[in-house]
Amino acid sequence: MLRLSGITLNRVENIRVSLSSVHRILRRHHQYDGARKNRVRPDNPRRPHPTYPGELVQTDTIHYICPITYKRRYVYTVIDLYSRMTYAEIHSRMLPGNAANTIAHASQMFGFKFMMVQADNGPEFGRYFEQQLQQRNIQVRHSRLGRPNDNAHIERFNRTIQEECLGSRISSKVATATLQTKINHYIEFYNTKQVHLGLQLRIPASMLQRS
Repeated sequence: MLRLSGITLNRVENIRVSLSSVHRILRRHHQYDGARKNRVRPDNPRRPHPTYPGELVQTDTIHYICPITYKRRYVYTVIDLYSRMTYAEIHSRMLPGNAANTIAHASQMFGFKFMMVQADNGPEFGRYFEQQLQQRNIQVRHSRLGRPNDNAHIERFNRTIQEECLGSRISSKVATATLQTKINHYIEFYNTKQVHLGLQLRIPASMLQRS
């Protein structure tokens, strides 16, 4: 039974969880509207309808906790909404700097500049993340609370990379570098070989030739 009081660690099905983790998960799925309901500022940029690569990019984080050692790993994911090109990195810490660097690495790999990046309201996408992207002349937009469709593309890619590459759990015995190599191979396949219904059976890389 989970006891929602203080920051005491509790056990649910033999997995230790904290109150902050519960709140973060509920917020991510728009099921919690506590004191942070007004987190999205009124100056949130208007969402464009992407007509070229880099006009709108979405980013998110997949959280993994080893059920035996409770070792945490975080997969930072990126998708360009026009081309559906994707990128992902795995790290042992959830930091705004890691999230910002992932965006820079994705832009470098894709070969085009990002104009706007949309993220949810997680702590890794806070003020420092915004400042780092603004220094690269990238606008930051946050998804609206209670609007799950705002992040539909990145959420779908998150499920895909879990189902087809990483699985639902990651053992602490597997090195982070090994996992990154596995991710890199999958991203290469996803971007250059896998056709997409949303692209009329084209591959993401082919969309760059149409821009």
